[in-house]
Amino acid sequence: EKPKLEKVKILVMKLNIAFFLLSASLQAAAAFPKLRPNRDLQVTCPQTIDDLDFPNIVHCSDGYIRMAVDATLEGTGCTRNGVLMQLGGSEDFSLAYANLRTTCRSTIEPCSQAEDLEATFPDIVNCGQNTIKQSIIGLIPDECTRGFDTEAVALAPDEYTVWKDGNEATSDARDYWMDTCESAITPCITDFAAFDAGFKTIERCEHTNILQHIEDNQEEGCARAPNQDAPLLAQKYWQAAHPGEEAPIFVWGGGVPERNAALYLQDICRSAITTCITDFAA
Repeated sequence: EKPKLEKVKILVMKLNIAFFLLSASLQAAAAFPKLRPNRDLQVTCPQTIDDLDFPNIVHCSDGYIRMAVDATLEGTGCTRNGVLMQLGGSEDFSLAYANLRTTCRSTIEPCSQAEDLEATFPDIVNCGQNTIKQSIIGLIPDECTRGFDTEAVALAPDEYTVWKDGNEATSDARDYWMDTCESAITPCITDFAAFDAGFKTIERCEHTNILQHIEDNQEEGCARAPNQDAPLLAQKYWQAAHPGEEAPIFVWGGGVPERNAALYLQDICRSAITTCITDFAA
């Protein structure tokens, strides 16, 4: 009888332990409902493009798009690839990324205004990329997270997706802003007729004389040196001689005669300069 009694005691003890463990599990589940099946977690996954905050993204590249997705995933239990495919509208990652880049590009908002950048072009020193870069930097507010290159892309039309690269399949914002600048920049000489007439009485048609003639006719406050204004004047002369045609981009000096403003203005000068002797017969 004694062995049977011991077996019963052991069985009762095991049942008590099992009951205790079951009760503890139920209490833990009640105290921490988030540890139950994660049906509720799924609703916190990004549901729309708005969740990715594309207006404030740095750049619409795949890398920054992944970062935008990752920023929404913390603590949700969602996966990056699942969100990319859902919001990109395709199970093909290449197509999903392409769709997201297009949406991002049409949604991103610049930190500055394109009109403010364009307003600097008429009086800008030159339309080189470094000069335009400085103009963009001067417009970016301190709180903006973009550099000049990504801000330049955000300011440009949607088809421009990079500042510059060697890929012919992409359109460079650098080229867009340089072309826009070239079409807006104007010489510091506003009285072009007076400047042109001055070639008749210039001392000599040497480069130094031409540069001095330019400086003498520049408006007060002009930020350009005479050799920086000279290409714009050469372009103005060229356009007058070739109406309706696209003028070349002139530079002061250089090895391409057709674009050399020094040579072009020298020819203009030589065709206009006249002798100071009016009574040649005498």
